[in-house]
Amino acid sequence: MPTSSQPAWRHALRTAKVVSLLVLVALLPAARADDEPPQEENVFRSNSDEILRGAATLAGAGCQGGHGSAMVLGLAMRGEQRHLWTLQSDKALWLSPSLLKRVKDRSEIRVDDSGFEPEAYCEAVWKSSLVSLGAFANSARYGVTFAELLTDPHKYRGEVIHYEGQVRRIRSFDAPSMLRAKGIKELYECWLFGSQDGANPVCLVCTELPERVTPGEKLSLVASFDAYFFKEYRYQAVSSKDGQARLAPLFIGRSFVLTKAPPSSATGDAFASGSKTLLLIFLGGVFATFVLAFVLHWWFRRGDRRVYAKIKEVRTRDYPDPGTPEVPGTPAPTN
Repeated sequence: MPTSSQPAWRHALRTAKVVSLLVLVALLPAARADDEPPQEENVFRSNSDEILRGAATLAGAGCQGGHGSAMVLGLAMRGEQRHLWTLQSDKALWLSPSLLKRVKDRSEIRVDDSGFEPEAYCEAVWKSSLVSLGAFANSARYGVTFAELLTDPHKYRGEVIHYEGQVRRIRSFDAPSMLRAKGIKELYECWLFGSQDGANPVCLVCTELPERVTPGEKLSLVASFDAYFFKEYRYQAVSSKDGQARLAPLFIGRSFVLTKAPPSSATGDAFASGSKTLLLIFLGGVFATFVLAFVLHWWFRRGDRRVYAKIKEVRTRDYPDPGTPEVPGTPAPTN
């Protein structure tokens, strides 16, 4: 009860602050010594009603003004943990440990069927689309080698790893139904070769491509990326024999960054246009040569026919008989 020396409004203010702090403590999970993210529920469940209720609760808490700021903060963070909305962050989002435990190494990726880790895969893809490349870069771990990822994949699973190399092939494919429901329609499978890894590639699955980059089979793009390491991926290479497969680290992220500008499309178009012009000139020269050879052949054959006709005419011409020639006699003497 307030005393005569303590106004009622001041007592109400203190009561509101205590209530806000109690609500904040109740909403936020207890902090862990090792800063491990909390266990998460299925992020692909239908939660439209929960989103509406959470938004209404936030609006009501905001009406308290300064006294409700702690409650608003607690509700906002709890809503992000329950995947009702996403708060802007300068770090990559945590992946659910309970889902990562379902990931099976030395296997292919199978989703939308009797797959090994469909929810973990889709969660990594979806959370990659929610934060910027800068957030991934702020969370990246450097110096992890190709051999370390394949030797101890459990140690690095779910961590953001930095990688540099050359993009040699990009293929696009339809996103699984769980991701299409979240608005992600298409994914890209990118294969990169590092300078220290020889003929051993890594695979990056991402939700978007850098500007002016399109899928292709024979690319040479100098790039780097920061992405979640997901698993030890089993794939069939072109040179692999039947029944044999290779292993590669599989990453999931938003995209990669070009560290060297790709060839300009305008330059490529100009080169292609110049090549076509040279080809047309060459073919025109070949055609002109054939025409000239035909004309010369016809000209010389025409001249030969005229000469042969003249010779034939001379051989068959009738000349007059000159008769017996007069033999000059001795001149008669004159008187």
